[in-house]
Amino acid sequence: MALFDRASLVQIPSGYKEGKLYNIKPFDQPFEFERGSAATRVNEDGLIETFYDEATNLLLQSNQFDTTWTTFNADTPTTGYSGYDGSTDAWLLSKTGSGGSVTQTVSTSGVQTISFYAKANTSNWIRVTLGSVGTSFFDLANGVFGVDQSISSNATSLGDGWHRISLTFNGSGTHVQLFVADGDNDISGTSGSIYIQDAQLESGYFATPYIETTTEAVTRPNRHDTPRIDYTNGKSLLLEPQRTNYTPYSEDFTQWTRGGGQQYVTSNYAISPDGTQNADRILFTGENQEVAFNDASISGATVGSIYIKGTSGETIRFGVNDSNVPTHTLDGTWQRIEAIRSTTGGVRLTVNTYGGATARDVLVWGAQLEQASYATSYIPTNGQTETRLLEYCHLENSTNLIGQNEGSYYIEWTHRIADQTYSIFNITDGTNDNRIQLSFNQSLNLGFLYAVDGSTHFSDVNIQQLSVGQNYKFAVTYTQNSLTAYLDGIKIIDYTSFSASNGNFNQIAFGLKSDNPSFKFNMPCSKVVVFPEALTDTELQELTTI
Repeated sequence: MALFDRASLVQIPSGYKEGKLYNIKPFDQPFEFERGSAATRVNEDGLIETFYDEATNLLLQSNQFDTTWTTFNADTPTTGYSGYDGSTDAWLLSKTGSGGSVTQTVSTSGVQTISFYAKANTSNWIRVTLGSVGTSFFDLANGVFGVDQSISSNATSLGDGWHRISLTFNGSGTHVQLFVADGDNDISGTSGSIYIQDAQLESGYFATPYIETTTEAVTRPNRHDTPRIDYTNGKSLLLEPQRTNYTPYSEDFTQWTRGGGQQYVTSNYAISPDGTQNADRILFTGENQEVAFNDASISGATVGSIYIKGTSGETIRFGVNDSNVPTHTLDGTWQRIEAIRSTTGGVRLTVNTYGGATARDVLVWGAQLEQASYATSYIPTNGQTETRLLEYCHLENSTNLIGQNEGSYYIEWTHRIADQTYSIFNITDGTNDNRIQLSFNQSLNLGFLYAVDGSTHFSDVNIQQLSVGQNYKFAVTYTQNSLTAYLDGIKIIDYTSFSASNGNFNQIAFGLKSDNPSFKFNMPCSKVVVFPEALTDTELQELTTI
């Protein structure tokens, strides 16, 4: 009989929904998943995808511009035109006089983001106003902003002339208004038209995916507890500790300081690793120049990371402080490069051409600064720091899946440093008294513990030292009087000097159930298999051989 048929649980990350991670076997007993915040992953297309916070589109009739919306010096908008999404529900907005526009009354305050889709027709420019907070102009033909009073602006080219434009304002607004414009800071013409589609107004610093509305505002639930199936290196369940990105403008390098000479930063110049046109271009004019973010309040171990793209073979310097900034060689594709600093004092996240760096024209996106010893998945920011919370994945009430007097389990993962005290995977009853626990400490040591009825029958925290970034396969078999484990085809535990009773195991968990973050599993995991019976040495070796 194949090992798959003998397994009681097979977890290969695939199916999921909010708060649930489904198993290949059994499908009707999924893992519970908790995070409580937004997060990103690399999806199957290789793009960085965000699982967003809850969002509400405050605009009514968000794609019905002849209802609720009012016109000024413009014909009533008409629909039936080809849209950005292949539909035929785009709208034509034609003006008949100076300031021709369509308006919806709103009542907003604080940080708000307007987003919509637009395309040039006989006019190439659009003006957007959140009255009386600010206004912005955008060139639909060339994909660039003109006069822009927003605190953050973004435009994504979608092909066939369509752009998704988003503008973030801070203040109390009374209306959203879209104008047919005649040029930068010019709405004086008396004729002209553009296409518009799918308008949205939401609280916060980001434009999230479009939410359709009719007569009432519509809220999309958050995806705070969505498991992340990540494709960075193969396919794995991404489990990470709590981290904060202390760079408040991770995608807007016009907000960073500049030094050493003349540099040019162009916003939204190219397609970024998330598939939208929001990567910035930095054009250095010589050596010994930089674009940097400074924060004097951050001290201790810090790691900086950034996505950067430039001419293959050229070099750029990126680091976390002014001295010993590493030089990196570009390969012509998007690269995520990292730099670690362990000294005290404020930080200076810098992209520069010091030390003989040869690159002068680079694309940048997704800067991140974390107080830690290694970089985690990207956390977007837009005007303030953002935190991704701790993740925990567990399957309770699983007594039927776990061998009590004997059993086995297998786990495959990519190794990282334990973020705090230990990173743990275990079969347990939810207490420290009964557990079969695989653990990793901050010294990269693999450890193992077997405890039943409050008595520790086997414990070794220094079995073998592991390497960051390497994939490992581990399998263990336990009986009433023996414990055997293999790592990558090599036997690492062979213990036969204890006599254990039934452990009453009822949970399979990536970490301890307690709220203590020091004991949560924080490794990308690609497979977990549980057997209700003891496997042989030959089977353990076959399972774990690389």
